Amino acid sequence: MALPIRPELLRELRRRQGLRLHTLAERAGISKDSVWRIENGMQPGNREDTQRRLARALNVEPAMLTGERPLPEVAPVARGRWTVEVSEAARNAAILAARRYRVGEALIVELAPLLFVLAAEESLGRRRALLAQLETALGKTAEAGEEMPHLAGIGEAGEAVRAAVVAEERSVAARDLFARDLDPDMLAALGDGGGDGGADNPLAVFLAENARRVSIGAPDLARVAQVTETGASAVLCGAEALEAAGGDAALAAAIVSGRIALGDMPRALWAGEAARLDWLRDQIKT
Repeated sequence: MALPIRPELLRELRRRQGLRLHTLAERAGISKDSVWRIENGMQPGNREDTQRRLARALNVEPAMLTGERPLPEVAPVARGRWTVEVSEAARNAAILAARRYRVGEALIVELAPLLFVLAAEESLGRRRALLAQLETALGKTAEAGEEMPHLAGIGEAGEAVRAAVVAEERSVAARDLFARDLDPDMLAALGDGGGDGGADNPLAVFLAENARRVSIGAPDLARVAQVTETGASAVLCGAEALEAAGGDAALAAAIVSGRIALGDMPRALWAGEAARLDWLRDQIKT
């Protein structure tokens, strides 16, 4: 009979691959309870069949589970300094979000590109869906217009809208997140309904709607003021800012707006409210 599986090695290999207990159990064809007992030293796991199944699921040799062979080396993650200027408000938001969700600030920075891509693609998908709805509505309008030739201006209005639809389709296809490629004269032809590339740009509208949605159950969690090509302005983690400010609304507002740089505050002050509030108030004075 084989040597028993070492619980710490099984846990480490599962952790490296980011597998949940039930996922590993399903891959190996072993019950979740058995895997749990092996990981916690309550079952030896010295059956060769069990070891082969777990090793195959983890893509390692069975001897690595028993300690007879060392675990494969983990390649170090290449890291470098990235000098990017951000507002103090954004920096504060990252610090407050890290505290809210009990994660490191570095993780928030690491995830930022992924989350931006997801938001950008969802924004484009929303525009595609709205275009499909608009195309359907235009078709119905054209059908109705043929029955009402006495409405002289309906044809011209429809042409202006169709031109805007074609331009929007091209904008989406080009992944133009801020609709900057849309012709201002064409938008003006739509009358008061024409938007602009500032606060009304598609990405800003999409993010603002999502901020409102997630804030329903958590007031002051997220509010988007502006998102443009040059930067973003949002109020995030208002409750955490108020807590950090000891309930002082003025101090919380200064944190959210970036007038106070939380990144400059000694980390030890998070543990002591009185000293922290003194430091925060001093920052406003200076």
